[in-house]
Amino acid sequence: MVQQLRLFRDLMNEGIFDIIADTLQSEDKKIVLTGTDILILFLNQDPNLLRSYVVRQEGIRLLGLLVKGMITDFGDDMHCQFLEILRSLLDSYTLSGAQRDNIIEIFYEKHLGQLIDVITASCPNEEVPSSSGKSSGFGERVDTRNGMKPEILSNICELLCFCVLHHPYRIKCNFLLDNLIEKVLTLTRRKEKYLVVAAVRFVRTILSRHDEHLINHFVKNNLLKPIVRCL
Repeated sequence: MVQQLRLFRDLMNEGIFDIIADTLQSEDKKIVLTGTDILILFLNQDPNLLRSYVVRQEGIRLLGLLVKGMITDFGDDMHCQFLEILRSLLDSYTLSGAQRDNIIEIFYEKHLGQLIDVITASCPNEEVPSSSGKSSGFGERVDTRNGMKPEILSNICELLCFCVLHHPYRIKCNFLLDNLIEKVLTLTRRKEKYLVVAAVRFVRTILSRHDEHLINHFVKNNLLKPIVRCL
């Protein structure tokens, strides 16, 4: 065990994470998969090795590539591996001190908006009138606007729920000020029921904080309306 840890540390010192960052930009998905497999091996051995790298100036690029990989359609379930890696990096229960603050700060400042943009680009800004010509007040749900794989949208919601649970202090700073909740709720207009459920789960996760300020925000902005429409 000690020898394995020493090996992984030596690999890090020799620049393996720089090499992996290059592999994640390959057009060959097998090479990309190999890169994510290696990162997961590092996380299973000692998550702090990768965490200590991504907070460095040269490591910021790798974190961005992981987010990009999560929202890229490789034609299979590879985006799930990117989700697993990001959750491990952002896990506040196993992070501490400056390392935790730095990783979380980088993610929220540089990449949270990127994930939300994927959701809003995949949903209509306004509900599409029913094709029957009769107004039911609900509108017609749509499949997609930009061809984003629905499973990727579901994974984004899963990561957002994870962030709410692990970084509750960030809800008021990022989720409310940037109208993030409203944007996630546009998923209730999708035809895929599991995406609607994902949006509802996200709201339920926020409300489970039992924060009076958050509850008032929901009431003031009528944020439960999209969910009621799904009933």
